Amino acid sequence: MVDAASDFQRRSLNRGSSAVPPDTKNGIIIVRNQSGSDRDRFDVLGLSTVIITPTQNAQEFASRWALNAALPAATHTGKFAILQEPIKSNAFGLAMIVGVSPVYVTRPTGETSEIAGLKVGQTYLEAGLTGAQILWEDSGGTTPHLALVRMPAALDQTIIRMRVTSVQGDYLVCQRWTGSAWSATNENVAKPYLLRTSGTSRNGITYVYSNGFTRTATQGAGNETQVIVPSYYTSGDELFAAPVNYTGVVVATKELKLIDINADGRAWAKQ
Repeated sequence: MVDAASDFQRRSLNRGSSAVPPDTKNGIIIVRNQSGSDRDRFDVLGLSTVIITPTQNAQEFASRWALNAALPAATHTGKFAILQEPIKSNAFGLAMIVGVSPVYVTRPTGETSEIAGLKVGQTYLEAGLTGAQILWEDSGGTTPHLALVRMPAALDQTIIRMRVTSVQGDYLVCQRWTGSAWSATNENVAKPYLLRTSGTSRNGITYVYSNGFTRTATQGAGNETQVIVPSYYTSGDELFAAPVNYTGVVVATKELKLIDINADGRAWAKQ
């Protein structure tokens, strides 16, 4: 019975396939504004559910599908669209998911990243989060201002070459490679989860840290001194960092948006 239902749905999807869905070849889709308010051109909304599912109407889904768009929430990370026209509340309109488009962005003080991503509860992008590459940006700082972005961000904009200048408990102080020189601006990069000093116990073993790269591990009556291997050499070691929306590491009330991808395979080992 299930096989018969699946076969019927496949045949339904094939029928009427000459009907053209939204112009997705140009990265444009149709959305319904479910954010609760009228929205302006170049506002950002999170993408949620399809309006008509294949179960409800297979032919309609195949030929004229559309998505509900809501006020951005944490569940919309990586799933958002830039409106290409004003859309009234509960009305339909065009939005871009792939391509180049103007959009409103904000740039937190001290943020130098050339990528921007979804800001929960807001209809603009924030520099330093993942999702889109900033090609050009007007002045404006922390106030929403226009920029030109490409979605999705190019790969070389999502992995960043950094140089370590200081090792802290849960993060590293680094400088970014600009393409021709090392930046003079320091940026904080979260350590991989298991290399952080905030972890004081795991699998029945307790840890006491002497600094950001040395600890004593104790299990029952036994203990040993452990260090990070290879060590972070602060006079030249490089790493690659990736931007993420949530690292779990907070410095001066601000959650870090970069994390060391640990390409060198660092781990704790007996000294």
